[in-house]
Amino acid sequence: MIKHSKIYESFRLALVMVFWLIEVLLFIPDIVIGAYFLFVKHPIKTFSFMAILFLLWYTGIISQYIQ
Repeated sequence: MIKHSKIYESFRLALVMVFWLIEVLLFIPDIVIGAYFLFVKHPIKTFSFMAILFLLWYTGIISQYIQ
């Protein structure tokens, strides 16, 4: 097994953290745009979608999939 130096391990960890941060920053606009289209452009569709999700949660169907 190859033993790497601490500098190499630190650099590798920093690189992973940078790529993770980039992924998160790229995901935020998707959430904002999705919320805009749901709540601003199509509020009626959003209401029915949220009602269906609430009914699924209330009846326990969603909780079965989460566990």
